[in-house]
Amino acid sequence: MKKLYFFSGLGADRSTFNRLKLYQAFEYVYVDWLIPEKKESLSSYCTRLIEKYHIIKGQIYIGLSFGGIIASEIDKQQKADLIILISSISQRSEKPPYLKFVNFFKLNYLIPKKQLTKSNIIIHNKMGAESELDKKRLNSILEKSDYLFTRWAINKMVSWRNNIIPDNIIRINGDKDKVFPLKNINSQYIIKGGTHFIVWNRANELSEIINKYLSQYVSY
Repeated sequence: MKKLYFFSGLGADRSTFNRLKLYQAFEYVYVDWLIPEKKESLSSYCTRLIEKYHIIKGQIYIGLSFGGIIASEIDKQQKADLIILISSISQRSEKPPYLKFVNFFKLNYLIPKKQLTKSNIIIHNKMGAESELDKKRLNSILEKSDYLFTRWAINKMVSWRNNIIPDNIIRINGDKDKVFPLKNINSQYIIKGGTHFIVWNRANELSEIINKYLSQYVSY
């Protein structure tokens, strides 16, 4: 049975994917984030994930936001049959200007701890959490996030320099995403009115698109 690996967003956990309704003809593997080692590289971190979760080539990766970056990096070590990126980017040139600005001036090191673990109106707006249920869900994600991982992940995201795009990649983005604006991304699927939170508040549409590609690996 082919394995379907899920890589959640920055600070998020496996429950972020709870609303997706995907084919059950796979072994689902939800990758929980490890605490990064001191000054650990992205490549080294991905190697540890590969070892812990026994990731081998020929599987399927679904990466959400920062998880898409991780999935793309793991693919360099263990080639996937299919990579599906949700609200994410696949290469350096797709990073929005504000992230390049943050990286150039090293502003990511100035973010206070409480801003990484507590939600507020600015984060709600940026992430596209519109309803009270969305906001409650986002608050829960941030409160459970690990500060050390979140700090490390932000640093790796803003400094990511990847220029290699896998041939087997499918990108799904919302046209109202403020974290990774669509204008910078060559996405195959655009969800109208979708924000960075489409995995939660547009899960039905997302599931339909993903199942379209998963179906080719299902034996009837």
